[in-house]
Amino acid sequence: MSTKRTDISNFTVDPQWKIGIVVSRYHQREADAMVQSAKELLGKAGIQQDHILIVEAPGSFELPLMARALITEKGVNGIVAIGILLEGETSHAAVVAQAVATGLMNLQLEYGIPCAQEVLHVLSLEQASDRVEAGAEGARAVLQALEELRKLNK
Repeated sequence: MSTKRTDISNFTVDPQWKIGIVVSRYHQREADAMVQSAKELLGKAGIQQDHILIVEAPGSFELPLMARALITEKGVNGIVAIGILLEGETSHAAVVAQAVATGLMNLQLEYGIPCAQEVLHVLSLEQASDRVEAGAEGARAVLQALEELRKLNK
């Protein structure tokens, strides 16, 4: 059995699950690669393509808001939040990263919906390019959390 964090062979997926992907439009090339890796893993796991809803956010700060809309308006079962925060000369990126993490955690607890936080806080776009599999890792985490929640609810 693979030990990769994107291995999906050890749990069962309900193909009816709807998964939301919210993505920040900053650093679009790298973010799109992360979205693609998430979509590929979800497809391999058995999630129907029309059950993968993708919503763009102006920036990472708005990701929890867009995630909440997918939960309340579209009834998604899980969220993968994708963004790239490039460290600059101020602490702005760190503040946004913390706010996004807190917002997504609050959504998880309020709605009982797993929200994977794949907002990369990096020093360079090269670092982000090296981590495009983070999208797939987030998708896997959401699917595994959904399966565990299903077991607990039985």
